Amino acid sequence: MYVVDIYHSEGAWTHFITNPPTEGFWEHKYVEEIDFDSLNTTGWADDWYVERSYPKNCFAKAFIVAPDADFSIASQPIGQDLEIVPLDNITTVGDGDFQFQVFYMNEPFSGIDVWAVRVGDDSNVEGVTDEDGKVTLNLTDSSELSEWVVRTDTKMDPCVVEAADLPRGEASTEKSYVGPVYRSTLTLRSDYIMED
Repeated sequence: MYVVDIYHSEGAWTHFITNPPTEGFWEHKYVEEIDFDSLNTTGWADDWYVERSYPKNCFAKAFIVAPDADFSIASQPIGQDLEIVPLDNITTVGDGDFQFQVFYMNEPFSGIDVWAVRVGDDSNVEGVTDEDGKVTLNLTDSSELSEWVVRTDTKMDPCVVEAADLPRGEASTEKSYVGPVYRSTLTLRSDYIMED
């Protein structure tokens, strides 16, 4: 069995709230790269602030199976910063409940949302990891070929980002959330074992 491991960065993003509560814009820079003194704040409210600023890190993983593959390899973490690990035998995907474990920096990540969607179907199967970073999702599919995309996202989780005091309007007391965002995707298929 081969593990396809992909990393992609979408750069850094900063979201300004120029007229609270919601009006604002995105800047394709990390907060440390922004010259706040040169910002044109014409039309901004006195309570403008930076809502969040983060570099975005995206990870993906899939499996390619050769004859006589050792399927247990799929249940071993490979060390992605944010990683979804299938705990059940991947040849059973589509047969019903399927357990995953999510790791952040090689430690189980509790309380993170996990979604699975069957390719060709827009409805999500959702769950939240327990204290051991584990979640069970119902991946039932009676189709001959079943392909699932499982994903998770740290968003603005306080385990990953921090609240900071950044430049803001004179009437604002808002904190800004600064730090990396991680996204992870795992692709599973039901045709790892081919008929003779």
